[in-house]
Amino acid sequence: MAQQSEAIRTLQQQLVNQNTQPEVAVPPKFDGRREAVVGFVNACRLYTRAQLGGVGEKEKISWVLSYVQGGAAETWKDNILDEIAKGTSEAETVEELFEKMREESGEFNEESRKADELRLLVQGPRTCNEYVQEFKRAARGSGYEGRALIDEFKRGLNGERCKGGFSCYKQNEKGSGSSPQSRAKGSRGRMTERGDKSD
Repeated sequence: MAQQSEAIRTLQQQLVNQNTQPEVAVPPKFDGRREAVVGFVNACRLYTRAQLGGVGEKEKISWVLSYVQGGAAETWKDNILDEIAKGTSEAETVEELFEKMREESGEFNEESRKADELRLLVQGPRTCNEYVQEFKRAARGSGYEGRALIDEFKRGLNGERCKGGFSCYKQNEKGSGSSPQSRAKGSRGRMTERGDKSD
């Protein structure tokens, strides 16, 4: 364990000393919270692709695990490090580690998480355009389409800040190649135009 920790610190120091590549933000520390896993994995992917291109998979895994700290994630990390030391780890690449993290945190049901996020999304202090962009991100893969998607969009609108209603969503969709009707179908049943579930 002490050797792995030292290797991680050395790797981090080497990365800090490299000035040949553009700066990329390091990921936030990950404590195992389900809602933080997607952001953490995406931040790690960006960093490993931009800064760790010539580094081996084992070193990348060690680097990612160095940002897994606190909460339930600390115990999970200790277990992964033990598996690595014994040669029994299922994660031989950093992408396999990311997949394992998503599974362990409950992220394997992406559609259900996206649907929950969409139902909780409200415009709040955002501008109409900011809300539209956030809504589009949340709608991707949520299982919502058609009338049900439109209803969720309208439900979250702040009438004072976005007087265009759904038309501002449609304006943002022009030229993007996707429409509310092209969203993925839900695993809990396809949403119909009325918003009812059908089997």
